[in-house]
Amino acid sequence: MKQIMRFKVVATCFLLFAFVSEAHAASEKIHESDFGEEWPFTVPDGVLRCSGANDVTFVSQGTEYAVNGSAQPMYENIDPIWKLDMPLNEEMAEAMVEAFDMTIEEAREENQFKINIGPIIDAGLALCGS
Repeated sequence: MKQIMRFKVVATCFLLFAFVSEAHAASEKIHESDFGEEWPFTVPDGVLRCSGANDVTFVSQGTEYAVNGSAQPMYENIDPIWKLDMPLNEEMAEAMVEAFDMTIEEAREENQFKINIGPIIDAGLALCGS
């Protein structure tokens, strides 16, 4: 009987937390044209969200991706839609490839040449009032 009561208490707390987190969620549709060359995604638009403890996420094509560190444990990895910045940094890329004795493919796997996602994080945190 005590186990059932504990389960009910835990389940109620979990549901309450989920409700409060979603109640404080703010969102905004954003587009590539809003950010110009700073747009860090391979998709043209999506919904930017901030919920819970400043969890910034980006929803595109039915998938919600973690944009900042606090959202990472709960949402999909952003890497599949995070745009590479190779054309803008070709000289630097070649120098790093030589310095670290790696191929371009290995450098991409290391995520060393991604477009800065900071402006998206800032916009998401602004939705939460942070």
